[in-house]
Amino acid sequence: MNQRQIGVVILLLCSMQFNFLLAQDEDSPVLHIVCDGVQQDITLYNEDKATAEFKLSNKKIYSSTSIFEISNLSKTDIASQNRSFFIYKDDTWVMDIPSTKKNKVFCIKSTEIIKKLQPGMYEVYTIAIPSDPEIAKLVKPGRVKVCSIIIE
Repeated sequence: MNQRQIGVVILLLCSMQFNFLLAQDEDSPVLHIVCDGVQQDITLYNEDKATAEFKLSNKKIYSSTSIFEISNLSKTDIASQNRSFFIYKDDTWVMDIPSTKKNKVFCIKSTEIIKKLQPGMYEVYTIAIPSDPEIAKLVKPGRVKVCSIIIE
């Protein structure tokens, strides 16, 4: 390949990644979060959003049905993305939030969170990888903060 062909390939790859990022902004997924009875809807990729905080206490006894749940309400996002959710502390991965329905509902029992996490503030992040394998090869996924969990 000569330099001109290499330049064209790089330009195409960059424009494809930029177009993918624009598509993410136009179709911001809406997430419904439930934590110990507290509910909140969050729109991702909205820079003006208030960061949601959910509190759990290691002194409280949680029922077996008490969960931290994230439901993806965006049908287009469910169809076009493979989404994952993670809990981080100080920019370090702590644990995954497992999916119960492919790309739609992610949940973990409150008791499991309390057992695995020490008191402090944690962040929940999501990563989306395109479902189309050809596009997925061209995109480097970035994590997006969804909310915070405070363990008291």
